[in-house]
Amino acid sequence: MLWIVVALLISGVPAGRAQVSLTINNDGFETGSPTQAPSGWTVASGSNPFWIGNSQVGSPNPGGTYEGSNFISASWEMAGLANANSLIGGADNSALIYQDIDLTPHGALIGQGDRYLGLSYAYFINDGNDFGLINYDFYDSSDSVVGRYSIEAQASGSVWQHVENLTAAPVPSSAARLRISIGAGLNPGMFGSARNVAFDAIAASLQPAPSPETPRDRVNGNLIEFNNDGAWSWYMDERLIRDQTNGHYLVNSITSSNVTNLPGGVVRVTSFDPATGTRLTRSLADIDEDDHNAGGLLVLPDGRYLTLYSNHGSPYNGDNFTRWRVSTNPHDASSWALERTFDWSTTPGWDQGPFAGSGVSYHNLYYLPAEGRVINFSRGTHMAMNAVEYDPQTNTVTWLGETQRSRTVNYGQGYFKYASNGHDKVYFIATQTHPYDVNTSIFSGYYSAGETFNMDGTLMDANTFDNLQSAPGATVPYTEDFTLVQAADEVGAGYNYLWTADLAVHPDGTLAGLYTSKFNGNDLDQRLHYAYWNGASWETHEVAKMGEFLFVSQEEYTGVGAVSPNQPGVIY
Repeated sequence: MLWIVVALLISGVPAGRAQVSLTINNDGFETGSPTQAPSGWTVASGSNPFWIGNSQVGSPNPGGTYEGSNFISASWEMAGLANANSLIGGADNSALIYQDIDLTPHGALIGQGDRYLGLSYAYFINDGNDFGLINYDFYDSSDSVVGRYSIEAQASGSVWQHVENLTAAPVPSSAARLRISIGAGLNPGMFGSARNVAFDAIAASLQPAPSPETPRDRVNGNLIEFNNDGAWSWYMDERLIRDQTNGHYLVNSITSSNVTNLPGGVVRVTSFDPATGTRLTRSLADIDEDDHNAGGLLVLPDGRYLTLYSNHGSPYNGDNFTRWRVSTNPHDASSWALERTFDWSTTPGWDQGPFAGSGVSYHNLYYLPAEGRVINFSRGTHMAMNAVEYDPQTNTVTWLGETQRSRTVNYGQGYFKYASNGHDKVYFIATQTHPYDVNTSIFSGYYSAGETFNMDGTLMDANTFDNLQSAPGATVPYTEDFTLVQAADEVGAGYNYLWTADLAVHPDGTLAGLYTSKFNGNDLDQRLHYAYWNGASWETHEVAKMGEFLFVSQEEYTGVGAVSPNQPGVIY
């Protein structure tokens, strides 16, 4: 049954709840001629201006405006600019303009201390290496800064992207002036150009305080804290396991210096006994402080616990080592054998592209009784998913092969979530690369007995345990050729930049997963999707609005969810 909630519109909004539009001079950049700096705006000292453009601007810019006749661009390639290539470039490579807005006419309203700044704008950023900025600074009557905020805009996907945020920032009660700055400059990697950044339709307003938030951290049951200082990413599994013999739960995590003000990066395993409420935590390694560095956990057939972990590896950081420790005794997390390592630089093709010399990240551990094999899937050689085998008898790790590659070589060759039926199969859902600036889709398949298959059982790789450099004629299948879960819509027209979040096999064999998207490509409107395999195809549903990104430097990061492993159709 579908319930439709109807909202009543009530006239006569109290003055304290009304919004106040702020006047921005030349907010659509219609005053002025192309190739000129926009009137009404001041070019910041030491920076280059934005230029007024129109539909005749060349390929690095939009082919038309968002609204009206003009927009502004940081491009130095605009036709008609003198000495174009030297206007923005080199190490400085930045443009910045600003406008001051007098807030004193609204002093009484602002003085109540409950106003928020509403902000809307359109941006067009064609190149993933380019970054646009909107800063808004509040000054009091003595010209002291009393509030400073910033929004980053990146890679709109060759279309205009409109952003509206009615609670962009609280307005300080002493604010007398608002400065809105529009900028383009170096990206966080300190490289790239500012040539492809454009803005249009700038608007600001004073908004009433938002309604009180629903109380958070509420659970249907008892909230149990396993560890007061533990972080993880969502691409290693299992992060939490239950020992069926003694009923204990084991959690793998990594410490954060933000919690204790002590150095972070300590890999920990916590054992929790639900019968007594007792906890036992052991520190296993001191590596880099990064949520990617938590490990995967497994109960071995003999009852000992195994964990594999690593530093956050890529061609740019981390290192080449998978690390592991195994508990000394079965069903006992109190003592562990010494750490051992596997060196990924020994794998075939490690020093060859794509992503030559890549480190290792993420560990996903499974025991398959049908094979008698402990297998782990990690992002390793070529920054692609690889498989290694752990031998409990010799306490060694051996490389098996590169399981998949991608036709879209961006940052990495896919983000995978795995789940096993506990007998003979390991399923996966995956993107073809990072959704950083590629409009990614979701694909699926499974591994079994040294072979890889589509969801319908079509053989995709008769030998999972090789790569292109390990044997003549070897093949590594493309992720894009596996069963499609959901295709990304055209950027700006539906669900874009899909990213895997969770996967589970239920006791009845039902396979279900979660993934996120940006609705219409909007960083501030991200969604959660649920998918399950009905035996012939994937059925997909949007199930929640996830809000905006967690922090500016990773605009695809949101909160995620988890599929209940024992209850089909239940997610957390």
